[in-house]
Amino acid sequence: MKITKVLFLAVTGLCLAAALPAALLACPVCYGAADSPMTQGMNMGILSLLGITGTMLAGIGTLLLRFRKRLARAQATQELSEPRRILHG
Repeated sequence: MKITKVLFLAVTGLCLAAALPAALLACPVCYGAADSPMTQGMNMGILSLLGITGTMLAGIGTLLLRFRKRLARAQATQELSEPRRILHG
């Protein structure tokens, strides 16, 4: 029964693609129209997403470096406050 649903959807999709060939054509971005507003909008969208991603990664990296420095500082103060033990063997 599942095979018939998949087959029905595939045939329906192919019929729609054959009936509406203009919908399958590439957009101006794919054609390479560099001066179209759609291309400029797409470029600005890509730049904004890269900016957000870069800012988040920089923030996470800064947080990890701070944690690393705090851990090193805590370990250094702990070593100084512990009494020295001499091991006899």
